[in-house]
Amino acid sequence: MANIVSTSFNYTYDGQLLTQTLFYKPTEQADNVFANYRVFNGVKTKIQLHLPGALDKLLKQYVTCGFSADGTVTPITNRTLEVTKMKVNVEECADAFFGTIFEDEALKAGVAITDLSGTIVEQVMMTLVLDAVARDMARQMWFNDDVAASADYNAYDGWIEIFKNESANLGQYFDMSSDANIEVAGALVVDGALVLLRNMYENQSKVLRQMPRESKKFYVTATIVDNLMTTYEDTQSSLGLMLLQDGNTSVLKFRGIELYEVPGWDTQLADTDNPQAVFVGDNMAVLTIPDNLAVGVDTTSDNLKIRSDDDDDEVLKVIWKIKQGAQIIHPELISFSY
Repeated sequence: MANIVSTSFNYTYDGQLLTQTLFYKPTEQADNVFANYRVFNGVKTKIQLHLPGALDKLLKQYVTCGFSADGTVTPITNRTLEVTKMKVNVEECADAFFGTIFEDEALKAGVAITDLSGTIVEQVMMTLVLDAVARDMARQMWFNDDVAASADYNAYDGWIEIFKNESANLGQYFDMSSDANIEVAGALVVDGALVLLRNMYENQSKVLRQMPRESKKFYVTATIVDNLMTTYEDTQSSLGLMLLQDGNTSVLKFRGIELYEVPGWDTQLADTDNPQAVFVGDNMAVLTIPDNLAVGVDTTSDNLKIRSDDDDDEVLKVIWKIKQGAQIIHPELISFSY
């Protein structure tokens, strides 16, 4: 038996009614992979993303009548988006709540006393599981490495590992520590974020540069947001004064491109189990278009199943199953700084 919820109360039950309002421990917001990136649904094992190249220098001077085929040859290449079977198996036995306020006020009676379905205990389990799964999916999409030592990170290669494997093909692959005006000993220097974003903007690939600013995003750690806000504030401009007063980072942009502080990145990069933590350090930024980061899943619904008190095992089981994987579509549309 491996309960995921236990009780740790510092009072003796004296007959007071159980409040129906629960005050959950705050957690970091999850980066919504289904809303923020391109999702390929219905992938059972793998799909091939076919990528026609570009033609160039076709238009030539007319010489005389006739037809003579002339032009460059462009290949149609492919990238494979493969998914891996993932699951969550957690359980809870009513024994954990016997002798507490939950037994008298929340659990059922008689033969159903161990049936936790429809109780506040089931509500707690569902809330905790769904919150954790959302954060896990985003963490794995970004930081997984299929040869990582930790089972929390080794199901498949995530985007950072793909960037590393495709470094020669990316629009930009930049080590911040190579520029002392950006980062020294792993920490951003004063105005370092401004210098970094200028570098990324100016060195993005030509095709990414020509895309509309509103279609692109800087995905960044909180360290970069904080550093840039300080720079803007110190300019005493109207934007700087506004940021100093209300701290509204939802409008934070650089040269018209939104900065998206990815929820959880800073915590995940501090995780010693994270196979990318040492490589990346504390500061990371990605400039691309959201649709260029591909999420593969077999379904976006019907992932969750609840089994209660079945086969007389007197346990509530919460089961989540999904197939998922990550891929990038066009490497040249990626500027990556670490």
